Amino acid sequence: MNNRILYSMCYDMLEHRHEAYKNGGLAIFSPEALLWVWLAQDRSKTDVRLFFNDFLHNFFLQKNETLVGIVAEEDIAQTCAQMYSFAKNTSYTEKEMLAYFLPKDVVIGAEEQRGLRTAVARDMPIVLEWLKAFYVETLHSSLSQNLTRQDNKSESSMQLYTWNIENFVPVAMGVLSGMGETCRINLVYVAPAFRGKGYGRAIVAALASKARENAQLPVLYTSCDNIIANGLYKSLGFQEAGRLTEIRFNTPTSL
Repeated sequence: MNNRILYSMCYDMLEHRHEAYKNGGLAIFSPEALLWVWLAQDRSKTDVRLFFNDFLHNFFLQKNETLVGIVAEEDIAQTCAQMYSFAKNTSYTEKEMLAYFLPKDVVIGAEEQRGLRTAVARDMPIVLEWLKAFYVETLHSSLSQNLTRQDNKSESSMQLYTWNIENFVPVAMGVLSGMGETCRINLVYVAPAFRGKGYGRAIVAALASKARENAQLPVLYTSCDNIIANGLYKSLGFQEAGRLTEIRFNTPTSL
């Protein structure tokens, strides 16, 4: 089950036939979060290098695309990152990520959703500002323009929510994504003026409750060094499912 949790996005996309690059039991693809996620099942480093080389030359370099990042087990992530950085003449940073899931026996009541609202058109200006701030504060990078484009594909599984207080004033946001057995909680952000008031805890609990309504297992990922987030998730009853390495590529340098 832990492997299913670690690679929830990958399983979800493969099961629902999203665009992926597949060969010999290995797969690499781009989820809506714009991180390339690698799925490998006990394959040798040689297998990984051959597959990633095939991917680079027949897909990425041929289309002159730019890779945002890779999420994988540490040795696989580093192997692919070294190959891509050499091919594209770029550098990268890496950090360790923790995967969490909320066990079925942890109780979260329906009342947790009292402030949760599906984001609507009038929320979009503030949501875009929060997205930009989330990327700077949490990922130490700028928001990709791809995330600002509306996704009209019917298979999209992203659902954006806000947490509102009196007079429907939004103070926090979060995203649910996933159409399979698991549902990922992502992009949780609380406006600076409303921090320290319990809204982060409230929206995470509400999103977890919403996922359970759809008979899905709530999962999420966070950086190992994000002490506040890790403490919050554990206090809600989330349990660790394993660790992954996240690679983020810098802007390619000129040759």
